[in-house]
Amino acid sequence: MLKQGTIVVTQGYIGATQDGRTTTLGRGGSDFSAALLGAWLDENAIQIWTDVDGVMTCDPRMVPEARSIRVMTFSEAAELAYLGAKVLHPDTIAPAVRKNIPVYVLNSLHPDAKGTIITNDPERLSGMSYGGLVKSIAVKKGQCIINIRSNRMFGRHGFMNELFGVFARYGVSVEMIATSEVSVSITVDDKSFSDEFIKKLESFGEVDIEHGVATISVVGDNLRMSRGVAGRIFSALKDVNLRMISQGASEINVGFVVEDFEVFTAVNNLHREFFSDPQDKGIFEIPAGSR
Repeated sequence: MLKQGTIVVTQGYIGATQDGRTTTLGRGGSDFSAALLGAWLDENAIQIWTDVDGVMTCDPRMVPEARSIRVMTFSEAAELAYLGAKVLHPDTIAPAVRKNIPVYVLNSLHPDAKGTIITNDPERLSGMSYGGLVKSIAVKKGQCIINIRSNRMFGRHGFMNELFGVFARYGVSVEMIATSEVSVSITVDDKSFSDEFIKKLESFGEVDIEHGVATISVVGDNLRMSRGVAGRIFSALKDVNLRMISQGASEINVGFVVEDFEVFTAVNNLHREFFSDPQDKGIFEIPAGSR
C-alpha cells in the first residue's frame, strides 16, 4: 500500500498475547509501535507526538523556565527515560537506535513548535551545533534509601552476588547504588518491597531505611569529556543536604539523592547553573528543511 502511494493509518498501544487475546502494550505503547513500524519500514524519520514541545531541560512544572532541547543523542534520551523523564518510555527508541533512524518528539497541541530531534548521525549533530555540556535534569520521586552495613562485606567475594540475589527473588528494582568497604546504599521505589524482603536483607547485616527522598540526575553526553562539571554541580547544591551520590557507568549522568522537601531548591539551582549561560544551554535550532 505504501509503494502505491497510499497513506496508512494504524493504531499503536493495542496488542495481543501469544494465545491471541487482545491486550495493551502499556505506557509508551503507541510510541513503541511507531518506532517498530519505522524500523521495519526503513523510514528516514520517526515522529512521536506528545503534549509538550519535545524533550525539556527539566520538568516545566518544577522549573517554569525549562526549555525545549533541540537536539540530543540516543544515549542521552535513553538515560533520561530511565532516570524519570516522562516524555519517552525507555524502550521506545530502541528500534530506532538499531537502525539509526532519527526520532522527532513534537507537540500535538503546538504542531509548529520545533520539538526535539534524537539522533546519532554525526552530520546532523554537528549541523545543529550539538555541544551543550548538560542536556537535561531528571527527577524521580517516591524513592527510599536502603542502607545495609556489614563487616562480612570486607574482603569477601560473593557477598554482593548473594545480596542482589535477594533483590532479584523479590522483584525489587534497584535505581541507584553507592558502596564502601562495609556498606551498601541503594535507592528503590518506596512501594516496591515488603517486610519479608527487609527481614531477608537483615540476615546480611544492619539495615535502615530512609523514606521521603528523590533521585536527581544531571544528564549530558559531554559530561564524560568535561572537567570541572562535578564542581559546578556541587557548588549549585551547596545549600542542599545530599543523602547519596552516584555516577552512572555510562559517564553521561551524575546522580544524587535529596529529601523530598529539597527537590525544588536543588533542581532550580542546577537549572540556573547550567542553563543561564548561553554557551551551556544545549538548546539549538534545527536548520530549515531538517524536519
